Amino acid sequence: MEHFKLDNKEPVRCEHEEWMEWITMEKCLVRVTSKRGITVSTIFLGVSNGTGDDGRHYLFETLVRGGKHDLYNERYATWKEAEEGHGQAVKMVYGWFTSMLLTIKEMLASFKKF
Repeated sequence: MEHFKLDNKEPVRCEHEEWMEWITMEKCLVRVTSKRGITVSTIFLGVSNGTGDDGRHYLFETLVRGGKHDLYNERYATWKEAEEGHGQAVKMVYGWFTSMLLTIKEMLASFKKF
């Protein structure tokens, strides 16, 4: 098993001990969307059991909890792919219009942090 941490949203290999010190949910959360008892979360896993057929490590995962798509999941190799995949999962779960409203709401919330 290989361990990774993020450096400016880019996965970087590291030793297990360094990974254990680095890993927290705060550092691993890419995005979470929750509405009507359904949650779509996308996180950085930080571990890899090997590479996909394309030779890349799939270190990010989107997971749906609740609703008719419960336990749907998808994995990605990059932060950008993970963000895009999260958006696609939100559209699948909530529909196009609601997903746009939720995206706008998330963007406004992120501006309030500054």
